[in-house]
Amino acid sequence: MTMWTPDVDRFGKQPRFEAIADALAADIAAGKLKPGDRLPTHRELAERLGVSLGTVTRAYLLAEQRGLTSGEVGRGTFVRGAPTQDSRGLVELDGRANGAVEMSVLVPPLAAADHVSAGLRAAINAITERPDLMQVLGYHRQGGTEPHRAAGAAWIRRTGLPASPDEVLVCASGQHAAMVAVSALARAGDTIMTEALTSPLLKDLAAWLELKLHGLPMDEEGLDPEAFEAACKAGIARVLYCIPTVHNPTAAIQSDERRRALAAIAQEYDIAIIEDGVLGMLAPDAPPPLSAYAPEHGCYLTSLSKTIAPGLRVGYLKAPSRWREEFRFAIRASTWVASPMAAEIAAIWIGDGTADRIAASHREEAAARQQLVQQLLGGWEYDSQPTAYHLWLHIPEPWRSSEFVAACRERGVTITSPEAFVPGRGSAPHAARVCLGQPASRARMVDGLRAIVEVLELTAPYAHSIV
Repeated sequence: MTMWTPDVDRFGKQPRFEAIADALAADIAAGKLKPGDRLPTHRELAERLGVSLGTVTRAYLLAEQRGLTSGEVGRGTFVRGAPTQDSRGLVELDGRANGAVEMSVLVPPLAAADHVSAGLRAAINAITERPDLMQVLGYHRQGGTEPHRAAGAAWIRRTGLPASPDEVLVCASGQHAAMVAVSALARAGDTIMTEALTSPLLKDLAAWLELKLHGLPMDEEGLDPEAFEAACKAGIARVLYCIPTVHNPTAAIQSDERRRALAAIAQEYDIAIIEDGVLGMLAPDAPPPLSAYAPEHGCYLTSLSKTIAPGLRVGYLKAPSRWREEFRFAIRASTWVASPMAAEIAAIWIGDGTADRIAASHREEAAARQQLVQQLLGGWEYDSQPTAYHLWLHIPEPWRSSEFVAACRERGVTITSPEAFVPGRGSAPHAARVCLGQPASRARMVDGLRAIVEVLELTAPYAHSIV
């Protein structure tokens, strides 16, 4: 075991668990830690740093999510190394360098979108031929230019939610849009309501902004209206963050009736809704967004990362007029403006139909991968959607989720444990998220699924002696 003690003070005032994970990444990059090194136990590192055991646990979980470490039940936490890069400096996401099949990151496979390369070349050519090219590279007003906001409004309207350019703000990504809305509607120490399982990115935001998350019960459709109303009556929070369409991680889609019920409750108790719609375009037949039924309370955010291209960092936030200026201020304080060049490419793609063609390609690829899932996992219980790039696998008895995820890792496939989605100190179900788009090819995805099936077919989890 290495005697590693990170220098966390150099990372400023960020949460201690993030500083530990950042220090780990820096020491790996500097060669102070090498692949295969065994890290101190959670308790030992907590004692060295004078922090809580929970802080170290969160730090190690974050490091594992970043691909820096791997945990082996009964043995400890080991350094995997820095993310590998190809000759152009692009991060390798599907794990080919270390032999693992990575199925822990929710992204679409770019190889499946035939229109991306041609569309990008056409958009760049169109931009370079513009007589006002230099204006594209200049500073713009917070929230984007009118053409860029109009493109965002057009993209949002495809979901069934009415939107005009004046209502839309251009952000640097869907995550940035979430940060803008959360930071404008809540202050340090406030509580935000969310589903009992929610996006890890929201958990990161809450930790960074020193907010509390209150998870509310869910059923097969998502957020339970009765639990939501009870929380509103109790005055737990004034803000709700939810994912009604292709929920992350459960893939649930709320019915139209459910959305109307939740919207009515939000209006009655004057609750602000931050609606995460980044996966919505993968389910074109879903009901209109929840925000459509509560236009003065709903803040709808979406992006192009999950349904077009992960590297096109453009997000859109439709906001009621009463909060729009606060949102502009949050954009100014966080990034001044979203990249005008990226916003211009997005606007061209939305305007000429390229974005629609790419999204359709992704839905077709997701459907093909879901059919392979059905063939391989048809005998096991899981939740998903016909055109979703992830599934929520229910882990059978007597497995515990941590043991199951570790056993899959030992067989060369990484999936995400349920604890990553639980806000606060809530209990985690015995399940795991499996992402289908991260493997570059269907064949590689099948390799990962077969490894998962091997673990499912084991009669009992590995036994680990305790002395």
